[in-house]
Amino acid sequence: MLRGAQGLFAQGAIRSVFLEVYFDPVYRGMPLMWDLHAQIASSEFVLHGLYFLVAGNRGNLSYGNALYILES
Repeated sequence: MLRGAQGLFAQGAIRSVFLEVYFDPVYRGMPLMWDLHAQIASSEFVLHGLYFLVAGNRGNLSYGNALYILES
């Protein structure tokens, strides 16, 4: 989704992005929060907040949502 939206990001047509993000992989090779953050930050979006965070069975952070806002 992020790769497909690069043209819209470059035009400033998208001002915010709300993503489900994972901190602990569910399957091999899946992008984690850090991977998505690097990709969207390269389009001049900044992390505004993390919401609805859920802990895994071991008490570690598992997944949640991230809101990114286009830097003005």
